Amino acid sequence: MNELLKETWFKLAWAMLLICLLWGYTQGILYIALVTTDKIQAPLPKDVKSHFRVSQQPLLKSMLEGTMSEYVESEEDRQIFYTWMKNGATKKEYKEKVADIIEASCIECHAPDGDAAYANFEKFEVLQKTAIYSYLPHFKRILKKAHPHALAISLLIFPFVLSLAFWPICSRKKTLLATAPYIGLFLDLNGWFFMMFSQNAFALIMFGGALTAISIYTLGFGSLYFLFKKNDLEK
Repeated sequence: MNELLKETWFKLAWAMLLICLLWGYTQGILYIALVTTDKIQAPLPKDVKSHFRVSQQPLLKSMLEGTMSEYVESEEDRQIFYTWMKNGATKKEYKEKVADIIEASCIECHAPDGDAAYANFEKFEVLQKTAIYSYLPHFKRILKKAHPHALAISLLIFPFVLSLAFWPICSRKKTLLATAPYIGLFLDLNGWFFMMFSQNAFALIMFGGALTAISIYTLGFGSLYFLFKKNDLEK
């Protein structure tokens, strides 16, 4: 193995791999900055909070205050919705006060043959699920984003960790450098889930993301330096 690490062709190939990975990772950092701040700058706490915020209210309420706001005909109808949800979205109150509003404002799209057939409001049970707060929709949404990040970034980190073979430092320091980016990734991604329970979890996201980034750049540029430094590797 030590002989392979001294081969010029191997060092060049490995260096090109690290450079490409660093460039790709940098593009990811720039994308995060633009998504959270609309500028090429480090996201501030308020930006991270806003981007990863989990609204602790029923999905239907979030929709009525967002994408579906224009479809509710009056403020009075909107308040009827809010009161119904606050009272537990019961079937009795639905039949008495809410059903006619749903028929007039929502059913055109939220029907089996409508544009929003995935949420068929003709079925009371489907509507009721959106009217009662649940962590499950948020959990599913975060899982969809978090699991590819966990898999892809873990694999991205691994070549940088392997590059510690070129570093003439003691095993204890290598252990710290090898584990730091994975710890950062773990904290970052778990912060996404903890945002469902506390908005203060943004601190985990920021700290974890920063630790991962600093570790990757340290490993990357340090490895490029030691790859071609004329110095025997310590055993």
